[in-house]
Amino acid sequence: MDDLKLNSAAGLRTQVSGLNALAPSWPLRPGTGRGPIPRRIRLEMRDLFSLHCQACQHATAAWLISVFIVFAPCLPAFAQPALSGQGKGFRVADYYDAKAGRTNQMKMLLTGDTARPLAGQPGRYEIQGLRLVTFREDGPTNLVASAPQCFFNFFSRDLFSDGPLTALAADSRFSIEGQGFLWGETNSLLIISNQVHTRVQKPAGRTNRASRLTSSRPATPPPTATEPIDIRSRTFAYNMHSGEATYRQQVSVSNPPSFVLTCEQLQASLNVISNQIQTLVAESNLVIHLTDKQPGQITGDKAVYRSANGQDAVTITGNPAWQFEKMEGRADELLLQPQDFTAYGHGWLVLAGGFAPVTDLGTHTPPGSQGAANRPREPIVLSFDEGSFHPGTVLFSGHVNAWQTNQWHLTSDRLTAQLDSKSNRLEQLIAEPNAHIVLQSQDDTVRAQGDRMRYWIATNSDTFLEITGQPSWGSDKFEGRSDRLLIQAARREYQANGHVFIKLLPPQPATNATSTPTRAATNRFRLGDQPIEIRAEEGSMKPGNGRFQDQVKISHPDWQLGCDTVSFTLDPTNNQVRSLEATGHIALISHLRTKTAAAAKTNNLSPTFLGVPGTNAPPWKLTCDRIIATADSHGQQIDRIEGQRNVVIEQGGIRITSGKLVYTLTNGWIRLTETPILTHTNGSQLIGSTNTVLIIDDEQGHFNVEGDYHITVPTSLLSRTNSAKRKP
Repeated sequence: MDDLKLNSAAGLRTQVSGLNALAPSWPLRPGTGRGPIPRRIRLEMRDLFSLHCQACQHATAAWLISVFIVFAPCLPAFAQPALSGQGKGFRVADYYDAKAGRTNQMKMLLTGDTARPLAGQPGRYEIQGLRLVTFREDGPTNLVASAPQCFFNFFSRDLFSDGPLTALAADSRFSIEGQGFLWGETNSLLIISNQVHTRVQKPAGRTNRASRLTSSRPATPPPTATEPIDIRSRTFAYNMHSGEATYRQQVSVSNPPSFVLTCEQLQASLNVISNQIQTLVAESNLVIHLTDKQPGQITGDKAVYRSANGQDAVTITGNPAWQFEKMEGRADELLLQPQDFTAYGHGWLVLAGGFAPVTDLGTHTPPGSQGAANRPREPIVLSFDEGSFHPGTVLFSGHVNAWQTNQWHLTSDRLTAQLDSKSNRLEQLIAEPNAHIVLQSQDDTVRAQGDRMRYWIATNSDTFLEITGQPSWGSDKFEGRSDRLLIQAARREYQANGHVFIKLLPPQPATNATSTPTRAATNRFRLGDQPIEIRAEEGSMKPGNGRFQDQVKISHPDWQLGCDTVSFTLDPTNNQVRSLEATGHIALISHLRTKTAAAAKTNNLSPTFLGVPGTNAPPWKLTCDRIIATADSHGQQIDRIEGQRNVVIEQGGIRITSGKLVYTLTNGWIRLTETPILTHTNGSQLIGSTNTVLIIDDEQGHFNVEGDYHITVPTSLLSRTNSAKRKP
């Protein structure tokens, strides 16, 4: 017989020959047995049946009445979706539940070019040219899907096919296609089994999520349109009510031009109104390939993408790690945001390229600096509690450690790393506060600390460390502090400014070593057995040399030296003074006493020439314009001092002036030349000439005179002497 055209609330389409099988029971689903007709079906009289018969063109009222009798007991008390079907022009409509002020609001419309019932399978139809349209509850079209061929199950309200399916959001911001699908109208569930391809258009002007994670180049203005997010997988499931979608097997998410994400499962939460992605959860074999300015990749067990208020963020957990050019790291958690990302917990970063040479960044570089250009450098390693990666800058905090093997180790509460935008090599490190660093070399280990440290490499490959905020530093050879310190790390050059203090430590005696015998004589200027302290406003040191200026004061337990400028050479093995040259307003004071009174000798001029010998003798003081001093071969004591211009020696009330002074340890003599003049406390004077040599025996406490000289005695002293002689 001819096809039957039916209108029913449940969407029935069958053949006339099958009518008797429809009552009094109904198959629930193909192959599941029989059961009562679904109560949600309602057949309306005005569109119950319309029979078209090609064999005879007349209709009988008996047919209509008989069919109505069959279905009348099953009619519910409210309206439901309607179906009209025939060989051509298949149509199924579904409506939202009625609400106050709104009725007949369409929820879904299913149409087809042709529909063919399947023999022996009641309620199943083959549809050609399928078109499915869903509507939002407020009226506008939400989604439009199409398929060239599919099957429709009237009872379960399912559409299924092994052929292609294409779906597009009404605003064209979301589309999906694939091969082989199942769509359930009752629960609004869509499943695609193969070759799934989704495209989600990002709003115009949205910044790409992982763009330029480490690039220091300024961001360009956002374009008016952006490339869509492209998602591919093998299978797909989507709930149109909740907006939850799940992609499985061989999942890839492409976000041009920023990244490509691959995993085995991706769960997406879409806004059912705007069709915009709100959340993405990627799991299993997660890899994010960065494709923008800084190629690289990020891995982990799980990634969660969220979008709120126009801001995108991706959280990666499960042993997340990242790798860029010459940079790799790991942490407990990563948070990716536009143009930057943050690492949390047990962070670890390796910069394989070491430092990139840069300018001295406005800081004075010590003269004569020459670096070893192009020399290989060990990678730089950092550990931290939190790291925030911005274009060209990385901020670390919480127990920060940074080191270069066998070269240096830096710790601080916070650390800022500035990177080269092209190579990701480190340009400089800034540590603050509570910054500590250990500098290692074959010769020594230097430890330094301060409130702020800045570490960088200059264009000539010299490595510099600048410390401010009460810097202090030291090794087994010296200790120091100042207001500011600049260290050339590789060559161990130090430049200090403001309240400079340096303590030169005596060398540690070797195990089982015998001490070097010293001359058993009084020496006012010992060196190696006690530390030497240097104070100044500015100073510099490097292996074998030192220079200090502006209010210089050098202190030893036995002597002190004050001057405007002092330069000295140091023994390269023990850092002890080998020679010293001081200029400008020199004052050299010795606290060492002369020999005891019993051993002291007298002379005709005065028995107390250098003060009263013994423990109560006053300090011995030398002033002049320039001093040159050298130490003995063992660095234990100064064995020669030469004073030049305006030489003055004072002790107690004794004062000696000359143009030149030479002190030698070998005999303990002080030789004064160039018109020496000795003035005694009693007012008498010994006045020499240009050829006069005044020799003071510092050990014995007396003096000798060579050359021309004369003596003047005050009249008062002569009167007292003559009076004494006239006494009976």
